[in-house]
Amino acid sequence: MLSYIIRRFLLIIPMLIGISLITLAIMHLSGDPASIKYGLNPEIAESARQQFREHYNLDKPILTQFLMWLRRIVFLDFGNSLIDDRPVIEKIGERLPATLLLGGISILVIYIIAIPIGISSAVKANTPYDRIMTVALFIGYSTPTFWFALLLIMFFGIHLGWFPISGMRPWYVEYYPFFASFKDLAWRLVLPVAATSLVSLAGISRYMRSSMLEVLRQDYIRTARAKGLKESRVLYKHALKNALLPIITIASMILPSLIGGSFIIETIFGWPGMGRLGFEAIMNYDLYTVMGVGVISAFLTLLGLVLADIMYAIVDPRIRYDA
Repeated sequence: MLSYIIRRFLLIIPMLIGISLITLAIMHLSGDPASIKYGLNPEIAESARQQFREHYNLDKPILTQFLMWLRRIVFLDFGNSLIDDRPVIEKIGERLPATLLLGGISILVIYIIAIPIGISSAVKANTPYDRIMTVALFIGYSTPTFWFALLLIMFFGIHLGWFPISGMRPWYVEYYPFFASFKDLAWRLVLPVAATSLVSLAGISRYMRSSMLEVLRQDYIRTARAKGLKESRVLYKHALKNALLPIITIASMILPSLIGGSFIIETIFGWPGMGRLGFEAIMNYDLYTVMGVGVISAFLTLLGLVLADIMYAIVDPRIRYDA
């Protein structure tokens, strides 16, 4: 098992290198950073543009740029932003906690709500409750995230005025006591978390229902019921553990979707996370910030896949990875 985990982590390295090279190539195909930064401003001489290119090594061949960048990231140096010349790792470090907070709470909400819904739908299969939940979840699964986010803003933020619609904290939060500051942050998380969780919540609920139905048909469940065990014990001790196996596998797909979706959600809600930083960097053609955000996002995604395999083996003792 340990050797398998080590191999999986080592495989992350060439994948990150490939993703970085593709990102750099796409950004270079999009245009010249100096021309995009200064536009058609006649007051900026060509010598100043060339100096800008030389300062950020943009005058060198693309492969040379990439090798220089690889040497730096060994020491977690992603270069400096082309916009404000700040270290990219510093900018990511400021934004990453907000993204992890939003993503972590979204995952908790997804599983806390989705698993009970899936279990109850399986137990009450083919009843009016199950049919209503099926229709509601399919609607949620097919709803575009950005459209749902805008609906939440319009209804709960603007029309009813219940929740803030932008930002992570107001400028005056430093004057709040701790619990007031915590309450304000929780209140501002409601709409982004709801928008982020909808699609994954609906999908996990349906997968949980299907998995639970399959387990409830097994012989050992019939045997447990024949022994006179309480239905709650049969469901939560015998059936649930096995029904969770495919759900853990699906968890590896939730983290990539949350990270990818953060670009949209964080921009809509003005959430100061890494997704919004990446979007702003793309719009401003901030080459090294885009590459830094891309590498960190890819690493978190690949890490989620490895953790899903590890969790799968922990939950099911029958799963063993050969050395």
